[in-house]
Amino acid sequence: DLLGILQVLHKNNGKVDQYIMDKAIESFDGDNIFNTVVPQMERLKRFDVNGITNKDLHDKKVITKYTEVVQEFIDRLIAMEGE
Repeated sequence: DLLGILQVLHKNNGKVDQYIMDKAIESFDGDNIFNTVVPQMERLKRFDVNGITNKDLHDKKVITKYTEVVQEFIDRLIAMEGE
């Protein structure tokens, strides 16, 4: 079973990223694509080096985005179990 496809490190207005997502929607149906998109964020890449922190606005933006991902994941999982 496929819970969904998550767009990660998606560059805003990136032509290649949009092409890939258009192909994914075509191949997997739009309902299988997570609504939440994780954009390209330098802070996210820095977490590998410095660890996950919650010190400033940029940290909070990344953590908020991943909280949205987790909530959508849980919602999709509950919906799948109900089918």
